[in-house]
Amino acid sequence: MKKKTSSIIWVLFYYSTLYSQVSTGEIPPSFSSKLKSKVKSEFLAKPDIARLLEEDAENDKSNRPYRVATMMDVEYCVSGSGSWDTLSTGERIWRLNIYSPDAQGLQLNYSNFKLPPGARLFVYNENKTFVRGAFTNQNNDTSGNFATEIVPGESCIVELALSPYTTEVPEFCITQVGYVYRGVDFFVPESSRLKASGACQVNINCSPEGDNWKDVKRAVARIYMNGYYCTGTLLNNTAQDFKNYFATAFHCIDGLTSSSSNWLFYFNYEHSTCSNTSTNITPNTITGATVKASTPINGGGDGALLLLNGTIPSTYKVYYAGWNRADSAVSGGACIHHPQGDRKKIATVRDKWYTSTWYGENDVIGAKNAHWYVVFAPTPNGHSVTEGGSSGSGIFGNDELFRGSLSGGNSSCDIPSGSNLFGKLSYNWDKYSSTPNQQYKVWLD
Repeated sequence: MKKKTSSIIWVLFYYSTLYSQVSTGEIPPSFSSKLKSKVKSEFLAKPDIARLLEEDAENDKSNRPYRVATMMDVEYCVSGSGSWDTLSTGERIWRLNIYSPDAQGLQLNYSNFKLPPGARLFVYNENKTFVRGAFTNQNNDTSGNFATEIVPGESCIVELALSPYTTEVPEFCITQVGYVYRGVDFFVPESSRLKASGACQVNINCSPEGDNWKDVKRAVARIYMNGYYCTGTLLNNTAQDFKNYFATAFHCIDGLTSSSSNWLFYFNYEHSTCSNTSTNITPNTITGATVKASTPINGGGDGALLLLNGTIPSTYKVYYAGWNRADSAVSGGACIHHPQGDRKKIATVRDKWYTSTWYGENDVIGAKNAHWYVVFAPTPNGHSVTEGGSSGSGIFGNDELFRGSLSGGNSSCDIPSGSNLFGKLSYNWDKYSSTPNQQYKVWLD
């Protein structure tokens, strides 16, 4: 619904009614059955954590997404790994335990993933306190790739259940294991939870900071891309047809696009109240995306527009954010983000926005005047800033319209009045190039 004389597309006050079965929320059949076979284990040696943290110390200073895991190549296939059992009902159960010492969590990528009707896949931790699934043939993608989210702890069990009427045995393989070594403080018990992000950060459900953003916050998701965290925003388009266009930063996906069918998007990943010890809302995930348009950070506006795979279930209650592509500065507004992959936070803009140019390390210079420069304000519950993992998050005016994605800056809890630069939607719209894969306008309008 776009006025001919305006560059605004207004927010759509509704969410998708299209349904796709992302997971069924069932309990694995092995939990209520006594199986004869002991689950077989695959051992993965612990990576060199000191070397990874040394690399991170350098990467965190530069314009790279926030890394929490290292990906290890494996080949654990149904036909050659794990163990089988048959229940009295005729249901067949395949299980595999993957173990790697001292891991804070394990995340799995799959290939040749094609579940037949009647097949259900689960992943869970050893003490069965964290369960995801069932995943079914509704999760099949034409790429044959799939990913399951991080399972906390050093052991992850994969369970495949086949109904008595399912004659086809899927031959998928687990091809990568993400060894998570930092950034998962949210997995510790509620009574002793530490904050993964800085102490100054303000939760999205704090009042008054989050009061005016209850709709827009549902457009924001954390992205996990083969070991890296970023943030992004689900956007509306002028056709208002519920296409799942999702804006983030180019530097988040640079070098990772070959794995886009395995990327995980976490919606509604937040605390239920203002407190970091409040109940965690269980997030809703979507797997996979394709890159529709992008402009580089070096010489461009650092933008990436994705299309999420499949449809988003109505139960997720996501929000398609409106946008404004005008190149005119405003005052106030907010950034909603996932610093260091932590639960959703909000940073409030203090004053007027300014036009700026990105100057990064190693002679990385953005297009002239292609960024918004903002400074965040102290608020009653803290002084939120952006951190690693916030990259790609949206900047919104007080009208709740999206105007750009975060490239970075020098703000921190120690430097709360530091810089924050967002690649302008007005630039990424059509200023970098005339080719469709480098213009947002081809897809959003």
